[in-house]
Amino acid sequence: MIEPYGDGPVYINANGSSRFYINAEYVIFDGLESRQLIFDGTNLNSQQILVYPTQSSNYVTLSRIVARNSNLKVNDGTGVNVGMVGHGMKLYNSEIYSSASVGVYGMCGDNQEIRNNIVYDNYGSGIQYNPHAGTNACPGTDKSDEITIAGNIVYGNGFLRPAQTRPGITLLANENELYDVYVYNNIVYNNKYAGIQVADYSHINARIYNNTVYKNVDRGFYVEDGATVDIRNNIVYDNGGGGSNNWIPSSWGGYRGPDCSTCSNNITTNPGFVSTSLSSNDFLKISASINGYDTNPPVSIDYFGMSRDASSPDIGAHEFGTIEKTATKVPSPVIKKVSIE
Repeated sequence: MIEPYGDGPVYINANGSSRFYINAEYVIFDGLESRQLIFDGTNLNSQQILVYPTQSSNYVTLSRIVARNSNLKVNDGTGVNVGMVGHGMKLYNSEIYSSASVGVYGMCGDNQEIRNNIVYDNYGSGIQYNPHAGTNACPGTDKSDEITIAGNIVYGNGFLRPAQTRPGITLLANENELYDVYVYNNIVYNNKYAGIQVADYSHINARIYNNTVYKNVDRGFYVEDGATVDIRNNIVYDNGGGGSNNWIPSSWGGYRGPDCSTCSNNITTNPGFVSTSLSSNDFLKISASINGYDTNPPVSIDYFGMSRDASSPDIGAHEFGTIEKTATKVPSPVIKKVSIE
């Protein structure tokens, strides 16, 4: 385990073309309660991944870190704060912001988890998966299977790359397989291109449950026909300017709408948020029960780590009537894996 020592923050400042490589297995980086491990890429001068596990780095855990400012010096549309590379990699309880492109980039490796992070104000996508071959990190024909993206707040991403497709959370697989992806209990709001996007590749299989997708500028969900996607129990409200583009309608070229055969129990009406102010502890909690009555597959806890009603769980990331935990959230498996065709 690697953790900070001393009273103040520990800064790891990348410079020039030197970034933070991880060439080890079974290693944990833990910033402790005060998040004292701060990785900064302000002075990188070329296309770089700031925190960069390599192909030999399996079972790496990054917990309670800050990763920020990758490639801002050049600002050429490239740069990643954290690369997800290797089997069993985990990113927990961290703050990821202000990359010149992507905040967290899933490149290759199975059984990865991105849980309980704040991912915001990245110039491109907040969280992006696109496994593909041809890089030093991912030689050969690599893929990513069994991926969990859960309990994250993802906001303010994509505004400085307006000509590109840069959503809050995006799943791509233009070369290789991205299979058994679980996206749930995320709060995704005020991103530019879309809240959540799934591209039309036949080798994507995703389950998107109990997210709150609110006030994203261009559209809420942007899910194309080619992928296999199950979308249930999501709040998709006030996206695309007054809610006009919560879902992309079929008239836009065959994209899925909320009435697709694998979608159910999603709502686009006002859920009655207690508060929409980021500074409020009540941010995007629902003020009354919105029962989904879709318990298969169940998401057994909500964004705050509290148990959901097993017989009639609420739609969205927050279960009405629960009180959030005050301690740092501890990642744990909370969803039953299911098969969809």
